[in-house]
Amino acid sequence: MIKNIAIKDCASFDSVNGINFAPTLVNYIYGSNGSGKTAISNVIRDCTSYPLCSLDWGLAAPLQTLVYNRTFIEENFEQSKELKGIFTLGKGSKEELEKIKVNQAEVEKREKSIIDLKGTLENEKLKLLTIEDNFVDKCWGVQKKYEGIFIKAFEGNRNSKQRFKDKVVSEYAGNKRPLLLFAELESKASQILNAPAVKVAPVIDFSLPDFNTLEENPIFQTRIIGKDDVDIARMILKLNNSDWVRQGIVFFKANDEYCPFCQQTTTESFRKQLDEYFDESYNQQLQALKNAYDKYNFECETLLIAIGNYLALNNQFIDLPALTGLRDMIVTKQQKNLLTIEKKLNEPTIKITLDSISEHIVKLKEIIDQAITKSKEHNRLIDNIESEKKALISNIWSFILNELRLDFGTYTSEKDSSEKAIKSVSTKITTIEGEVGALKTEIQNSESKITSTKPTIGTINKTLTGFGFTNFSLAETTTVGGYKIVRENGVDAKNTLSEGEKTFITFLYFYHLTNGSFETNQITTNKILVIDDPISSLDSAVLFIVSNLVRKLISECREGKSHVKQVFVLTHNVYFHKEVTFKKRSESSRGESYWIIRKIGKNSTIEKYKENPVQTSYDLLWQEIRDRASINKLTVFNTLRRILEYYFKILGKIKDDELLDKFDGEDKIISNSLLSWINDGSHTINDDIFISTDEETVEKYLRVFKRIFEVESQIEHYNMMMKVPVI
Repeated sequence: MIKNIAIKDCASFDSVNGINFAPTLVNYIYGSNGSGKTAISNVIRDCTSYPLCSLDWGLAAPLQTLVYNRTFIEENFEQSKELKGIFTLGKGSKEELEKIKVNQAEVEKREKSIIDLKGTLENEKLKLLTIEDNFVDKCWGVQKKYEGIFIKAFEGNRNSKQRFKDKVVSEYAGNKRPLLLFAELESKASQILNAPAVKVAPVIDFSLPDFNTLEENPIFQTRIIGKDDVDIARMILKLNNSDWVRQGIVFFKANDEYCPFCQQTTTESFRKQLDEYFDESYNQQLQALKNAYDKYNFECETLLIAIGNYLALNNQFIDLPALTGLRDMIVTKQQKNLLTIEKKLNEPTIKITLDSISEHIVKLKEIIDQAITKSKEHNRLIDNIESEKKALISNIWSFILNELRLDFGTYTSEKDSSEKAIKSVSTKITTIEGEVGALKTEIQNSESKITSTKPTIGTINKTLTGFGFTNFSLAETTTVGGYKIVRENGVDAKNTLSEGEKTFITFLYFYHLTNGSFETNQITTNKILVIDDPISSLDSAVLFIVSNLVRKLISECREGKSHVKQVFVLTHNVYFHKEVTFKKRSESSRGESYWIIRKIGKNSTIEKYKENPVQTSYDLLWQEIRDRASINKLTVFNTLRRILEYYFKILGKIKDDELLDKFDGEDKIISNSLLSWINDGSHTINDDIFISTDEETVEKYLRVFKRIFEVESQIEHYNMMMKVPVI
């Protein structure tokens, strides 16, 4: 059964929106001529001829479509000299008929099973898609998490969720690289992938002095004093003014050995005692202190120059902020320690302790050693950049796989289970389809043994005679299985049939084809039936029998008593529509739907109704003007005239002059335009009148139309037909 019909770029259905509707078991489609009914029947008949149109059969296989429309008449009656014979099941052996019945039941049972299995298959496929989508999202989440850092490693897979997921799956199959820590991968990525492939200036190690030895020189803790066995020594020691005396000697000698304080002459003995007190040992110690000062200052300056060279090296692996901080701390301690030593030089007897910079030297050593190691590694990587890139990218993917290991385990488990289910169901479908094919072959073989074209001739001729068509009938042709239409005297009557006669016999031919086939072995094939306006040029009696035959086809389809599995009835004729939709109280409406197809402007639309929307042709005329938004501006004026003609002819002739006197100006012209058409219509040939289609003109005609009912005291009828709410 057709589940959905989409029609675009066909007849009055545009190429943008077109129509899209879901038919039911039985579909009654009503619409005026030119609204698009035949286009629907043609699409159902051969959808492949319309590229933008489609038929959705759901999970079931497409069925044979049997369409009665103008094309059917042309192909079977106007384009060939004789009619194809319609094969039906004859009175063959009881065994063959029963065999066909049993096999057909088995076919339907298995086809239902196939539909159920296809439903299961679709569910499993949707489940598999969900499993895939979930894992794709998991992979993409990891990609987004690390894309800023590992962007180069993801190249070629960054712009597609599916490609990234496929890459993950392929890496799981072959990536055996060891798992590295994120920090290491990040560092290497910045060197190899994210930075230019340029070597860095090498970092040269240098020998650092032993600052512990320099800072702990014994001279700093030595009190430098003169010779203690000199007479003056007792006084210097008592006063503890050795440094004062040493500094005073300078002034003593400059003052020609006069005491710089009392200005008294001194003895030669006093001078000798001073010289003996500050002897060679004292001077040696003092010189050692000066040497320690110079050595310490030299080593500090050498160290600071080396640090400056490292800072100027512009090597990315040297921790410049840390190195700058160390330099500043070393400079500070250097200056403080030099001042401390200078103080002892001025006061040799004091003991001093220097602030240690050894701990800074240790930190400096760490910074330099780390820079040396990283620089060498970086330059080695650059020398082997391509192989290193390849190895690093594999390591990065190994890291990504580890991030997804739990999700991948769930994914593979669920995917394997779903794929096994799909394979199992697909195998069952293939097996059952093979069984259906074999059963259908048996049915066709049985049909070919007991089918005949003769029963159709007899049945159609009987129907023709029963309805008074006695001047022509069907007869067999000289070609086996063919029909021809002949007069009573045997003369070919095909080209002399009236339009009504041709319509009636073509429909009877189609009707019998619904229970037969042009082939000997396709009689019991299930079908979709489309009947498009079969009542042209028929009198009421024939129209009645055609309507009843259509109702019979619908009833058998609805009750599952025939090989017709879905029916479409399309018509513009209200009487025919009412006849085919009529039901007795005991009849079911199961699976029926009603549709109205309308052409507004150049494009057609279709609308579904819960109940039959078609009442009478008179009500349909009113329906055309109830909805102002969908009024057809090309036909509304003639619709208004037809309503007035239909209604006021029932009431009696309108007195035009009296009615027109109740209008003035433009309204009088419009009312005259509407009313004069009514009077002319009864005794003259009248064509529909074309009037300007602008909205203002339409509104004027609608206003005058309503006033005609008002002045004739028929406004209640107007309100009823326009469905104006009663207040």
